[in-house]
Amino acid sequence: MKKSVSIALALLLAGCNASFQMGGAASPPPATGANQPTSPVAAAAPVTPRPRTFTVRRPAAIRPGTGTGTGTTATSSGSGVITANTPFGSGTATEAAWLGQLYWLSAGTTKLPDFSTLQPSALLYTNKLDVGARAYTEGFAGVDANRNELFGIQYEGPVDVSTEGDYTLALVADDGAKVWIDDTLILDNDGIHGAQRVEQKVHLVKATHLLKVAYFNGAGNSVALQLFVKPNGVAESPLGPKL
Repeated sequence: MKKSVSIALALLLAGCNASFQMGGAASPPPATGANQPTSPVAAAAPVTPRPRTFTVRRPAAIRPGTGTGTGTTATSSGSGVITANTPFGSGTATEAAWLGQLYWLSAGTTKLPDFSTLQPSALLYTNKLDVGARAYTEGFAGVDANRNELFGIQYEGPVDVSTEGDYTLALVADDGAKVWIDDTLILDNDGIHGAQRVEQKVHLVKATHLLKVAYFNGAGNSVALQLFVKPNGVAESPLGPKL
């Protein structure tokens, strides 16, 4: 009896094996979890600011020595007029220049303040931001020639784009800075750090765009503030009012 059962079981196994071979190779199990193929990641699209009609605000007067920081008041002597060229700009306005408003900040400042809540201590003007990493010893003649730390500047002005296209913007800052175009945040390099670079590709249509740059230097006199632009196929250079 046991021999008959063994023979029957052997015949059954042989039949199953024959059926498997006739049906071909078994299909692999469906991919799951880590075995699933990954889709290629698309490159991030350039940011496209929306141009708008704007007027650069040019304050009629400055009350010197009333800049405020984080809960305390930082005072400074001076008239509110920059009387010499500085790496961050001069007191001489030109038609296309970007307007900068200078603020005194309090000890302990570690990020960009809300400049709209502060009173500027001076105005200055520039056509580019190209302050390479360095020790800042000049101060601000006419306002406070000894002030080389704990200050902030907010710039605002036009950028006239003559050719629509993709542009790469790069911002180098020590300490923190941010860049907006037409109220769209493009570059964020905020915080306390040494000279540090960030970049972003933007698509700019042919129009006059509003540029805004906020910058601050915390404790210590090491500074850097550079804003570069690189059109496709063209070498990088400092951004100016015309592109």
